[in-house]
Order: sequence, then structure tokens, then C-alpha cells
Amino acid sequence: MVGPFPPGALSSKAAASTDFDIRTEECCFTGCCDRGKAFLLEQLDQHVEKDS
Repeated sequence: MVGPFPPGALSSKAAASTDFDIRTEECCFTGCCDRGKAFLLEQLDQHVEKDS
């Protein structure tokens, strides 16, 4: 398992999704794979919603 993870990574929708080729346990959630990119986009969406 990769770690340490960014805050909220393991509880994210990206972590729970079964739509990605790389398994959650193999992802570092920094954006280098599709799961990591989905996590980063999810985080951006949450920040935009807070700012609105």
C-alpha cells in the first residue's frame, strides 16, 4: 500500500469507485493515474462549492 495519503483520499468517491484500472491500494492520489486525477478533481469541486 502506498502512503501517506492526502487528507480525505481514502474516504473519497474516487477511492470507492470501481471504474478505474488501478486499485485503490496502489494509488497515491497525487494525479499520476486516472483515480488520482478523479480525486484531485473531486477536491477542486469541493473547494469551489465552499467558495460559492
